[in-house]
Amino acid sequence: MDKLIPKKKESATFDGIKRVVFDRFIFAPPFILLFLYAVTMLEGSGHEAAIAKIKETFWPILKMNWQIWTVFQFINVNYVPLKYRVLFGNAVALVWSVIVAVKRRQLAQ
Repeated sequence: MDKLIPKKKESATFDGIKRVVFDRFIFAPPFILLFLYAVTMLEGSGHEAAIAKIKETFWPILKMNWQIWTVFQFINVNYVPLKYRVLFGNAVALVWSVIVAVKRRQLAQ
């Protein structure tokens, strides 16, 4: 993302916001779709069950993703050094995956 939207000194915060918006609207939706599909398939349900689960849970989880991850992505692209961004993202992603799994179970009941 740094190559697509490079950080310039005179507009560093605005460039950071552009990178976060790009991530939230371009990367997040397909990633969540893939995550929900893969989890359902790994649970042994079928393709039809995965599609039904996506229809049921995608929008609430995407909204929750935008609410939670946006802050962390802003911190990540603006304040975390490039060499630590993956580590920071993975630490937050671990917690996020647990939250999504719990939310997914709650919505299924």
